[in-house]
Amino acid sequence: MVKQVTETKRQISGVSVALTYPKKPKGITFILSGANLGIDNYDSIKDTLVERGHLVVGFYINVLLPPWKNHRNKANKVKEIFRQLQNEFGIKNYSVIGHSIGGKIALLVAALHNSDNSLYYVLALDPVDQTPAEFTNGSSNLSLTDLGDVVIYVTYTDNASVLMSEEHDGKSIQKCNRNIKLISHKGAGHLVYCDGQVGSLSWANACPEGNGFKNRAVKEEILEFIKQKFATDIFSQTAAVVQDVNWKVTGKVSDKVVSGISDIGKDLGTFFGGKR
Repeated sequence: MVKQVTETKRQISGVSVALTYPKKPKGITFILSGANLGIDNYDSIKDTLVERGHLVVGFYINVLLPPWKNHRNKANKVKEIFRQLQNEFGIKNYSVIGHSIGGKIALLVAALHNSDNSLYYVLALDPVDQTPAEFTNGSSNLSLTDLGDVVIYVTYTDNASVLMSEEHDGKSIQKCNRNIKLISHKGAGHLVYCDGQVGSLSWANACPEGNGFKNRAVKEEILEFIKQKFATDIFSQTAAVVQDVNWKVTGKVSDKVVSGISDIGKDLGTFFGGKR
């Protein structure tokens, strides 16, 4: 447990964000919520990141405002906010974790706003590439290849609903971008990454709940994944011994890990090599 933690809300680049960070943060990570889901639904992810030395930027995704180019506007805001925090805290790089529509916006950050190669990781949790489809539209897809050193992970729960089409989920995004590392959470619910209740009137109640056992196991898995991947050592570029982890949870939760993600050391080699 981190003893000294600062929690504050600020307006940065016209956006109200929640900042949580230890005394001397070593990394910056954004958490982008699902569409109109309270950012407090991701407290366990936030706490895990803070324990790893991160400044966490909680970004509530209101998909109603602005009414035009909403997702791209928010992706641009992520980069603007990072630039200000970069100057304030002296941290050169950052990562983004997003859920649902927030996962799609995280991918937009990588696709459109990484010309300076400052982005480390993107973790898109069951992203929904809709309204509009930009990575799975079948004609003029945005590309997630040739993006420098950024490493992109995408999960999918295989729990489509009337609001979310399988044609625009994480698995479909990865089919168009084979460099993405895909993690199967088949059978878990779309809200498995959230901590609490989303509200009785929320659109999210239309999502399949998934299997209770699988939900619990997947939640534990993703927190452990974040502990391993978002290590402070990445940002300090200090060599560390990182053991390989197979993110197929005891063979019971994920039917398969679609793309090779068991070799953490291989992924981090670039960063430990001091290219940044």
